[in-house]
Amino acid sequence: MFDGSRKRFDIVRDRRLSPSVRLFAALEIFCFFFSFAALAALAVNILLVALTDFEPGRACRALLSVSLTAATGYLTNWIALEMLFRPYKPVKWLWVWPQGLIPRNQKQIGVKAGEAIRSELLDPDKIADRLCSCVSDSLESEEIRREAAEQITAYLREKAKEVISSQIDKIPESPVRKRWGRLASPIARIYDSLRGNAADMADWVLDSPKMVEWIDSRFIPSIKPSIESFVRGHVPDALEKIDFAALIAEEIEKFEPREFHELVNSVAAENLGAIQVLGFILGGLIGVLMLLVP
Repeated sequence: MFDGSRKRFDIVRDRRLSPSVRLFAALEIFCFFFSFAALAALAVNILLVALTDFEPGRACRALLSVSLTAATGYLTNWIALEMLFRPYKPVKWLWVWPQGLIPRNQKQIGVKAGEAIRSELLDPDKIADRLCSCVSDSLESEEIRREAAEQITAYLREKAKEVISSQIDKIPESPVRKRWGRLASPIARIYDSLRGNAADMADWVLDSPKMVEWIDSRFIPSIKPSIESFVRGHVPDALEKIDFAALIAEEIEKFEPREFHELVNSVAAENLGAIQVLGFILGGLIGVLMLLVP
C-alpha cells in the first residue's frame, strides 16, 4: 500500500527533477497521510461517543467534516488510479475487482496501440522523407563528408589489393620464358615484382590526398540524388512488409504490469499527483460549502 509513498519520497529528495514535480509529490504525501489520519480520527470519535459521554464541539465536528470530505476526494482518486494497475496478477477471491484494468486488458491494449501507431504515426512516405532529410543534412557536413571519404578510400584500397593480386596471379608463365630460356628472365622478374608489390601499387594509386579530396568534393555530392532516390523507392515498400502493429503488441504484452506501473509513475508523477491533490482540494471545498448551507 505504501510503495507509492516511498517512491514519492524519492521524487521529493531528487534535486534533478523540476520543482513542480517535487512539489506535487510532497503534496501527495501530505494528502495521503492526512486522509488516513482523518479516517483514524473518525474511528476514534465514534469509539469515544459510543463508550463515553464525550461530545465533540461544533468546531471539532466542522473540522472533522471538512477533513473527511477532503480525504474522500483524495482517496477516491487514489483508489481509481491504483485500480488501473492493481492487482497485478488475478486474485480469485477478489470477485468484484480480481485484477487491475490495464493488466487484465494488456493484450488488447497492445493490439490497439500497435494498430494506432502503425496507421497514424508510421507513415512510410513521411519516414522516407525524414531519412532523405537526414542524409541531406549529413552530406552537408564537411566533417562527415571527410570521414566518409577516408572510409571509402580505405575500402577501395583493400579491394584494389585483392583485385590486383588476383589478376597478377592469373598471369600464366611467360611463353617467352619457355621458348627463349634465359632471354626471358627480365620479363619474369617483372612478373615476380608485380606479384610481390600488389599492395604497394594499390597504396600508390589510392593513398593520395587528392583522391580523398575528389571523393569528398565530387563523388559524395554526385551520389546524393541516387541515395535519396533509393530511399524513396525502397524504404516505403520495406516498411509496408514489416508488421509493426504485431511487433508493438508483442512488446507491450511482454511488459510486466509492475514495471509498466513504475514507468508510468516515473513519467507522469506530476500529473498523477495533481489528480489526487485536486481531488483532496475539491473534497475539502465541498465540505466547507456543506457547512455554509443552513
